[in-house]
Amino acid sequence: MIFDKIMSDPGLCAVCVVLLCLWAWAHRAKPQTSFDAEKALMTFFRVFCGFLLVYSTRDKLLDPAHFMTEVDDYHFLPTQLVPLAAVVIPWIEFFSGAALMLGVWWRGGAIIFCVLMLIYSEAITWAFMRGLDIGCGCGLADPSEKITWLTVFRDLLFLALGLAVFFTKETYISFQKKQNP
Repeated sequence: MIFDKIMSDPGLCAVCVVLLCLWAWAHRAKPQTSFDAEKALMTFFRVFCGFLLVYSTRDKLLDPAHFMTEVDDYHFLPTQLVPLAAVVIPWIEFFSGAALMLGVWWRGGAIIFCVLMLIYSEAITWAFMRGLDIGCGCGLADPSEKITWLTVFRDLLFLALGLAVFFTKETYISFQKKQNP
């Protein structure tokens, strides 16, 4: 199925690179009409980032015990904190993703998205450098897919998308007040 190929590390990296190129084009182009291409693209980025978070929580919320073993596989947290992280992280992802998708408190959702991507990049790098042969546990890709440098690159691209969303002045379909320039 084409959706499975898009949700793989190479597919998501390609999508992010294309989106960032579109953002660079829209950022340089001066709008000739009332339609603002950059604002529309930032709206898409915001919803895309939110979708990634909400989509990735489906398995984590339905099977927290399995997610707890995935978190423990990283050997990144003390053993006592693993159960707490396995319960709290999916809910943080879900609510910040929903905020991004719905445009409600989306700046806060974007900050949380960026912090999560930074933490995930660091954890994956840590595990990869220690030679751990584990899946990323992200809920996006095939669970049998092992972490690689492409996984780290994917999360850093997600971080770039999240930063673009956070630093934009406004987006369409948003319930947040405009920032003063």
